[in-house]
Amino acid sequence: MAIHQDENGIWHVQVQRKGIPRIRRRGFLSKDAAIVFERNYLEKHRAAAGSSGDGRLLSELIELWFVRHGAQLVDGKRQRRELLAIAIDLKNPVASQLSRDQFLAYRYAKTRQANRAELRQFNQTHHHLIGLFNRLRNLREINYNSPICDLELIEL
Repeated sequence: MAIHQDENGIWHVQVQRKGIPRIRRRGFLSKDAAIVFERNYLEKHRAAAGSSGDGRLLSELIELWFVRHGAQLVDGKRQRRELLAIAIDLKNPVASQLSRDQFLAYRYAKTRQANRAELRQFNQTHHHLIGLFNRLRNLREINYNSPICDLELIEL
């Protein structure tokens, strides 16, 4: 990946990354325009490839959610505690790599011998986790969908 200027003052961009089609473009009148093109191209192709490149842990996203949104909620601190407990139980995975199977195994272990009230509480916490990913996506802090968002809540 390179941005350079030729002797005529025209800026050139070359993007060559693993998993992203190589591209060479020229004719940018300013370096800023070349940088914007490069960023947009990478963002577009990372999203299309499904590779977020986001290495943040689930607990880091929970803290980010709390700062950006949860602190304004009446029960934001309680939700944060519950979400951090999930992160600890799941061994704090990289959030972009959290899989359906991991969460389903966690849900089975937590709800195997649960009564109706505990199932309702688990559904509520699961709903808060879905809301966390959706809110961060709306705030453009993450650019991927979590597979947890597609899971149905437990029927009561």
